[in-house]
Amino acid sequence: MTRPTTVPGAWVAGGALILGMACSEEAGPGVSRSADAAVARSDMSTGGVRWDGGSGAPDAGSEDTAVAQDPRPALRFEASFLAGSTDANGSFMGGTETMRLAGYGGALFAGNGYWTDVPGEDPTPGAQVLTKPGPEVGWRVERNFPGALRVNAMEPMTLSTNGAGVELADPVELLLVDAARESARASGRLRVWVRNSAGEWTESAISNASGLAYVRAFGFHRDTATGADLVFAGTGAGEIFRGQYDAEAAGGIRWNPEPEYRNPAFDGSTPFARVSAFGRANGRLYA
Repeated sequence: MTRPTTVPGAWVAGGALILGMACSEEAGPGVSRSADAAVARSDMSTGGVRWDGGSGAPDAGSEDTAVAQDPRPALRFEASFLAGSTDANGSFMGGTETMRLAGYGGALFAGNGYWTDVPGEDPTPGAQVLTKPGPEVGWRVERNFPGALRVNAMEPMTLSTNGAGVELADPVELLLVDAARESARASGRLRVWVRNSAGEWTESAISNASGLAYVRAFGFHRDTATGADLVFAGTGAGEIFRGQYDAEAAGGIRWNPEPEYRNPAFDGSTPFARVSAFGRANGRLYA
């Protein structure tokens, strides 16, 4: 079987440059035929690169090896999860893409999806949230979302004040997840799931009149005027909804059903008017 055409990729992680390569049998001159990943650590003082493994790395002593060996341990990767496996409870863990990784409650959570999946005889649990409680503990299914294509957004939140800016007796840690059913997108019924620190999942209603009812990004911001901790949800229609902590509300968040912002370019004819991310800088929230 012919291997994939060469597709080089590079990532910077933990101070290391990670290079991944997959080559075809027809790879041209100068192209490594190795499908291994090579790990290199850059030396910013000299502009050199130290290779830490992979058969695609240059030989020791070659002119490409510009920096002496670094005594620090190399950054290495290994497979942590393979789709199509089962957890310790026998639950199927699948997916075609990992949409989000997030640390919450001392564990690592992953939201996956089944975009373009051809399940064959495999189970079809819908989008899944998986969790890894510790470095030596395997992944397990935290929750299935039947009928949902993928986890569109997942974000941990720590709320220390309510909507009036009053300090809570104890901070509240929540994990917000969007795993909307494909059939619900045109319904206007915008719903998200909230997990609390006790492991309880609750559906939280945002609005019944969203232009495209799924959340693509969650954001957090403390209002500099009131001190209120605020939660934001950006939708596929380019809307931004705001919520605040309320112990009496489902999931602990009370949402304003009217969006703070609507993308004026969204008219329902295109799916590409969505809010993709939130970010904070210098006391401001950006979307």
